Amino acid sequence: MRRFWIMLLAIATALVIALPAGAVKPPRPPKPPTAAPIAVFIDAEPVWTHEADDIVKYHITLENKTNELIDDITIRFTAATPTVIVENVQVPANDNFGKGFWRTVSEYEEAAPCLKDVDPAAECGLIAKVEVLIDDVVITQTEMSTLLDPEPACGFDYQWIGDGEDAVLTGTRVEPVNDLCIWTLPEDGETTKTGVWEITLRPTLPDPETRKPLGAWMDVRDGVPGNWCTLAIDDSWGFSDRWKAPYPPDPTLRGHVYLPGDENLPVDPEDPEHPTLGLDNGMCISGGAGGDYFEVGNPKSFYLRADGDVPVTVTVKWVSEIPPPTPDETP
Repeated sequence: MRRFWIMLLAIATALVIALPAGAVKPPRPPKPPTAAPIAVFIDAEPVWTHEADDIVKYHITLENKTNELIDDITIRFTAATPTVIVENVQVPANDNFGKGFWRTVSEYEEAAPCLKDVDPAAECGLIAKVEVLIDDVVITQTEMSTLLDPEPACGFDYQWIGDGEDAVLTGTRVEPVNDLCIWTLPEDGETTKTGVWEITLRPTLPDPETRKPLGAWMDVRDGVPGNWCTLAIDDSWGFSDRWKAPYPPDPTLRGHVYLPGDENLPVDPEDPEHPTLGLDNGMCISGGAGGDYFEVGNPKSFYLRADGDVPVTVTVKWVSEIPPPTPDETP
């Protein structure tokens, strides 16, 4: 047993000799910092953006995790430029404080690569950062990224057909459509031409020898993702049709959509005391996935998905300001 302890002593002595001159015992790792008394969270809507004029709305939440009032807090919010500083913020004990900010997509430097050529295959992350300071010291911070996924413009050529009160506003896309495009409504004077629009799809007929059935389909939303632009809440959110050979000389698919502005339709048109839908400017009246409503990025833009087994030509025509009453609401 004594021999065993002598061997241990010899090994320890050898290790000390092997250390370089002046070597000291390495310091212990620092203790982790004490958890910050304030937690910060950031949310943004819409979930995705698609064009330069889209607006991102941020909501910042500070949570006081202590049993005492915390005051003299500074919030530093950075997204695009300039940085916004909010001073003298107070958060009661075990309570929250909220603050909103907003930015336009075109203001972000990191958006430039996606907006320069509007390549649908490109994606850019729009960064937002929040710092929380007490006595000029950052005690906590967080950041998030909102995706910019650009979509091409529909490029309708608008014109008035006819004269006077009988004139009809129509728009035609010269190039055939296959997939999604941003439908920006025209201006009538200083007013955006919102309301009910009729959409007509005309498939490009294939070679007469082709016997394959043709299909075409379309739908319109106020964003991607977004709310469905229907005439009524319970309406189907899209239109489709198929044609078998021999094809008709002019196969067409036609449907009507309601593209709202700031008009706020009542839930029940026959009951003036009934509450309105309570939707923001530009929000279509049928909710998106699961019936939930999505925030609108740009209230003047809508998203037309026009597709088919062959390229389709799209024509749009303005019909009326608001949807007509459904049959069971007709007096």
